[in-house]
Amino acid sequence: MNLISSIFISFAILGVALVVNGTFNHEYIFSSTSIEQQPHSVTDIQNLNGNIISLHKNDTSNPAWIVSGKWKLDQIPYNDTNNTNNTNMKKLNFNASLVMESIDGINSHRHRITDFKLSNMTFHNRDVIIDGTVSLTTQGGKQILDKNIPNIPIRIKIFNLMIIIIEMENKTVKEHFGGTPIYGKVY
Repeated sequence: MNLISSIFISFAILGVALVVNGTFNHEYIFSSTSIEQQPHSVTDIQNLNGNIISLHKNDTSNPAWIVSGKWKLDQIPYNDTNNTNNTNMKKLNFNASLVMESIDGINSHRHRITDFKLSNMTFHNRDVIIDGTVSLTTQGGKQILDKNIPNIPIRIKIFNLMIIIIEMENKTVKEHFGGTPIYGKVY
């Protein structure tokens, strides 16, 4: 066995050891996956956040972009001077910062999802669907989209307080996200 073979085998063994270690020493949170949990309400979804972890395909269904980032869903004070019923009333606020990186690592650009306006919220057992509109800003890369697109219809689905799916109206964003949702994880 020559020196190159020895180095290759050493790295392969190290890689397998790291995978096995990561698999068996991972801490799983079993307390949040109980089957007997109660349905969600508005208080369950306030102040949630997490990561964006998504892969988007091109016209030929091949992977083209890796989408990563962070998102946050929280409540903010509702500053409506006509609100005489409840001065402590709050409204939902959703923001996300996304980075789109081409699968070859050559191109990248950023998006921010802001200015969320709620139009409907539906709870079904452990899931919630939130409809509204947002603004999408783009920075860097080739400007395929306008720098700021307001009033984009959006649907945010949160499943079992574990997974988030973000769907924006494709025509408004010029099929920029490949016609597929943006997936993420809830912390």
